[in-house]
Amino acid sequence: MPQEFSIREMTSGDSVALAVLTEQSPDSGRIAINPHFHVPAYDVYKMRHGDIIGVVAEIPGYEGLAGAAHVSFGTCQFEGKVYPYALLSGLMVHPDYRKRGIAGALAQWGFQRAIERSGKETLLLADIQQGNLASMASAKKWASQISGKIVVCPVPMRSQPPQANPDVTVRQVKPEELPAVAAHLNDFYKDANFYRPQTAESLHHWLETTPLDTPVHHYIVAVDRTGRLLAGMGIKEEGRLMSLHIASAPAMIKFANVFLNVIPADYNLRNLETRKLWFAPGQAAAGRYLWQTVRYEWRERGSNLVANYDPRGPITQMLQIRPWLPTTSLTVALRGPVPMSEDRLIDPLT
Repeated sequence: MPQEFSIREMTSGDSVALAVLTEQSPDSGRIAINPHFHVPAYDVYKMRHGDIIGVVAEIPGYEGLAGAAHVSFGTCQFEGKVYPYALLSGLMVHPDYRKRGIAGALAQWGFQRAIERSGKETLLLADIQQGNLASMASAKKWASQISGKIVVCPVPMRSQPPQANPDVTVRQVKPEELPAVAAHLNDFYKDANFYRPQTAESLHHWLETTPLDTPVHHYIVAVDRTGRLLAGMGIKEEGRLMSLHIASAPAMIKFANVFLNVIPADYNLRNLETRKLWFAPGQAAAGRYLWQTVRYEWRERGSNLVANYDPRGPITQMLQIRPWLPTTSLTVALRGPVPMSEDRLIDPLT
């Protein structure tokens, strides 16, 4: 049977068609999400993952896109070594054109470009939401292992400040502190799979990257009376780039939301994505104070702080996510030069 679709590289000119396809193709996982873009979709992908290449599928006679995905590139820790990686993200196929091999073709095209670019030892990765059976079936065709658990929790903002701590100050990081922040991060995640080692330069570049006239990336620290760094966390104002409409959610989450108000009344999340979280040895309490202070002081800038974390890791001491908060989870599909051990912690690439 002749192939009914064609594959080509994504361009910035595809942004409008990508936004339409995204509206038509919500994630089919446990919580179905429709992104609403406030800046061109291609720019959002670049902001999320930096160095990317996108791919789209087209069908003769159909004016829109039948499918799309993008692959981001970088280096990360994996089983004690640093490897190049290629992370498949945003894989979607229009509902009218599913089960035609489009998803597999998009993944194959992206991963082939990754191997051509970075070599055969490139880690091929994808994060799959719990309950997304279509993505799981597609991943099984190329992945050698599907393992691990990453919890995703949108934590509502606080209406009241946390109890003041006179010994700890929460503020924006200073440029001269970036080398120390990088050192703390590298130590905190030294054994974690998929952690991307940081430098002062990489943190500065991340803070400066924005598609808008003002920054969307911020780094907040907790310091003691002497100015010593105790904890830190990065924030991306994702809600300024796109909001996430909850198209559907399990009945239990909807019921819980009546009391918890995690999901806004209009079902549109304006997320503040958290990244690069750490606390110094013995300073989990300072980390918690930092987290709770941000939940209050940033309440006008987003509807939720979103935490992506390995539930086995020490970062749970900082977040203290309440067990009744609604969550979803991701698992990692991968193909690499060595298997992923089950006992290593995971630092999410998403």
